[in-house]
Amino acid sequence: MDQCVAMGPNAIGLMEFDLQQCKLRVIPNKASLHFVVADLCRGKDTVTILRELNACFPHPKDDTQKLMHEYVNLNAEVVAKTVRAIEDGEVGKLAAMIEEAQENFDRLVQPNCPSELTAPRLRYIREHPLVRQHGLASKGIGSQGDGSIQILCENAEKQQQVCMLCCYCCCRCSPRAL
Repeated sequence: MDQCVAMGPNAIGLMEFDLQQCKLRVIPNKASLHFVVADLCRGKDTVTILRELNACFPHPKDDTQKLMHEYVNLNAEVVAKTVRAIEDGEVGKLAAMIEEAQENFDRLVQPNCPSELTAPRLRYIREHPLVRQHGLASKGIGSQGDGSIQILCENAEKQQQVCMLCCYCCCRCSPRAL
């Protein structure tokens, strides 16, 4: 999501990394995408999160760290499907990929840093009945935790409804159409 914001309106970017370089590729999108990006107004310790997750590499030391390796492999598949959904203008498929990405994160990454990734505020907003009613999908942003959330909405009207809910729940949000 950070790359989407940095690239400006009507542009979606995919960052690809290898051991030598980082590439940023623009992904053409055939459908308008209506996101709410909200600051959860809570805290997270990104340094702790990254330290705990980096400890899983290059070789896992236990079964919990093995989950992180499983996540990396699954995430590559989810990203590829997400890119296709965006390129094909399939908003419903994109929503399914966002939800799958969050479910995989919760199941495979969160156990490696439960002190920061249990994220009760993120869970509360994701499960709120009005977010479920007006949003198509939601997930944490970046290293996750209780930092920020992104919510994909069907249209601008539902986007505004979700934004008002986020503001009511003591978050700061900004609607964004791509």
